[in-house]
Amino acid sequence: MTPWSVRKSWKAARILAAAYARHLVQHTPGWGHLYVTRHCNLHCAYCFFRDPHKADLPEADLLRVVDRMWDLGIRFLAFHGGEPTLRPDFLRIVRHA
Repeated sequence: MTPWSVRKSWKAARILAAAYARHLVQHTPGWGHLYVTRHCNLHCAYCFFRDPHKADLPEADLLRVVDRMWDLGIRFLAFHGGEPTLRPDFLRIVRHA
């Protein structure tokens, strides 16, 4: 492992340990899932989430959700959806998170 990856691993471990300790004391979640879009460029037969007829939440609403998740104690966030990277504002949402 490079020194950079070791530092990143320790940083992630510290954040996770703090979130876990907070969970034990305050019973808060440490991990969250954010569904950012229903659009997808694949057509998987088993997919339950793809729905091109429903509109995505506006960016401002998603940023408020991210802020609320932070307030609840969530420190790790997984981005889901149809295909999150199809959203033109996806990188701004990730940077905000």
